Amino acid sequence: MTLNNRKINTAELLSIVNNSDGVYERDLLKLLNCNDSRLNNVLANYASDKVIKKEKIKQNIYYKKSLDLESLRNINHLISFMDIINKFKIKYSRVSLKKYNKTKEKSLFIDTIIDFKDVLRKYKLKVSNINYDNLDDLKIEKTKQYADILVVSESSLLTEIQKKIIKKELREDILIYDCNLEIIYYFKIRKSENGNIINISALEITDVLEFIKYLSVNKLFITVTNKIEIKIEKQLYIAKEQDRAKFLRRKEGINHE
Repeated sequence: MTLNNRKINTAELLSIVNNSDGVYERDLLKLLNCNDSRLNNVLANYASDKVIKKEKIKQNIYYKKSLDLESLRNINHLISFMDIINKFKIKYSRVSLKKYNKTKEKSLFIDTIIDFKDVLRKYKLKVSNINYDNLDDLKIEKTKQYADILVVSESSLLTEIQKKIIKKELREDILIYDCNLEIIYYFKIRKSENGNIINISALEITDVLEFIKYLSVNKLFITVTNKIEIKIEKQLYIAKEQDRAKFLRRKEGINHE
């Protein structure tokens, strides 16, 4: 896992905690890709009025108003997808957690960024949980605004998801992340002449090139060419490098004294 690459955006951090109903400190580290001591310092500054800290079995949990253990577990499953982001060494400009008040379901939104010479491609991802409890109600329509990724904690859901795709209740270009097997896969679909699905099979994505290729083929990206906009998308990484450079200069100055 690649850690400590991004500078903490306080607004981003507080928004995630506020919408979480409980999130593990280790999951915040994974989600924000930041330094643990810096995270603790930032959270400590807001612990009195913005964030509540709770220790549970040697694990710190943060939340805004109320702690929901089921929500805590579901968010842990959502954030497990960041293992793929870090494994593939993909950078991302922003991340947010959205809470749906009617269903109490939550989704993770990630704006990933990939450099292509003088342009930058932004792949927007929406990560949601799917389980046997919400299977019948879950309907995801096709959109080019983002790629839909479903996190499953029960591998047996594969067959049920395939059935929903055949019935057109789920988009065909959906991606599945199995947090138990720690793999991400897509569906290869073969259709008849009249457009009906006659065969559907799951294929694993094993590296970043396959991941980008799949999203690109399905046109699930935005191209950014303006130099200022590119810097804005990269600002948390640039800021982290600047902080690291300042730290090294100060360290060299102390050593020379």
